Amino acid sequence: MGYRYLFLAQQVMENYMRKKFLTAAALAGVMLVAACNTVEGMGQDVSSAGDTVAKTADDAK
Repeated sequence: MGYRYLFLAQQVMENYMRKKFLTAAALAGVMLVAACNTVEGMGQDVSSAGDTVAKTADDAK
């Protein structure tokens, strides 16, 4: 009889861990999608800074 309770406890724990994993995966996915806009903006800022440095270097020649 004790084995049955252990089996049920194991199933409950597996379901709990599965839900935790899926929640973490969904949260990571949302964060990645939100970060795309941030990374794109950062890329534009870096590109603009590079263009400014290149222009300043050309002007110094």
